[in-house]
Amino acid sequence: MSGSAVEIRGCRTREELEEVVSLCDAAFPKTPREYFARHVLKDRTLAPADTRILVKDGKIISSVQVFPRTMYCRGEKVGFGGIGNVATHPSEREKGYAGSVLRDALEYIRRKKLPVSLLTTTINSYYEKYGFQTIRRHIVEIELPRAGEHPGVRPFDRTRDLLSVMQLYSRFNTRFVGSLVRDAEYWDSQLEFCDEDRSLFYVHETEGELRGFIRAKKETDHVRVLEYGFTGNQQEILPGLFEHLARGAGERRLRVFASDTERPYLSFGNGENVRADTEMMVSIIDPELGPEVRNTLRSNYRLTFWLTDFF
Repeated sequence: MSGSAVEIRGCRTREELEEVVSLCDAAFPKTPREYFARHVLKDRTLAPADTRILVKDGKIISSVQVFPRTMYCRGEKVGFGGIGNVATHPSEREKGYAGSVLRDALEYIRRKKLPVSLLTTTINSYYEKYGFQTIRRHIVEIELPRAGEHPGVRPFDRTRDLLSVMQLYSRFNTRFVGSLVRDAEYWDSQLEFCDEDRSLFYVHETEGELRGFIRAKKETDHVRVLEYGFTGNQQEILPGLFEHLARGAGERRLRVFASDTERPYLSFGNGENVRADTEMMVSIIDPELGPEVRNTLRSNYRLTFWLTDFF
C-alpha cells in the first residue's frame, strides 16, 4: 500500500455511508443497488462506525459492514458481530485491501466485546484464512399438495399485530441456537431493511389470539420462507400457514433453511427434498467463550438463522 495515502477506519457521516452503497453497487453489478441501500442506510440499529472502510487518496475503495447482534443459544444470550457487504472497487482488487479491512472489522468486533462472528459466503476458503469455519444447515424443499385459504390466516397488519408477533417470536425462539434477540427498535428497523414481500407476511389468529406467523419472498420457481413462528400444536398452525402462503404466492413449492431442531416442524406436504447448505461460517473471537457454547456454535445443523435477519 506504499505510495498512497491509506486509512482504515469506520464511517463518520451519512455521505460516507452513501459512498459505501455506491462502492458495493460497483463491486456487485448483478445485485440491485437497492439491496445495499437498505442494509447500509436503513438499519437504524447500526452506528456509522459499524461500516469499516479503507480510504485511499480520499476515496473509499474497500468496505466491510459489521452488524452487532445478540443471539439465543439454548436459553442463553450470546453477542456476535455479523459480517456483510465485503466489497472492493473492481479497479482496486488483488491488492489485499479487502483482507486489511476484514482484519480491522474482526478487531472492531473484539473491541466491542462480541465473542463470535458470523457470515455467509460462497467463497469459504477465503474466509477460512481469517479463522472462519463452515457450519452446515439443511435446505428443505416442500411440494405442497394444495394451496388453499385457511380460516384465521390473514395478512399481517403492522399497527394491529406487531406487538403480538414480537412476543410470539421471543417465546418461539428462546429454545433455538442462533436466532436473534430482537427488541422493539430492531423490529421497527428490520421491517424497513428486510428483503421480503410484505404481501406474503401472514398471521394465524384464533379467537383473538395470534398463534402463528410466516414471512416469505417469491422467487422464480419457488417461495423462499424467510421466517415463521407458532405457539401450541404445530399441526394445527404451521401447515395452514404454509398452504395459505402458497395460495398468496401462486406457487406450491417452498424452500426453507432449517436446523435439526426445526426439521420435524416441516414434515408435511408431498414429501420433502433435503440438501446441505454450506454458506454459513462462524468464528470464535473470544478464546474465553465457554466450551459448551463454543462447541454448539461450531456444530453442523444446530444453527437457526432466519433470512429476515440476513446481513
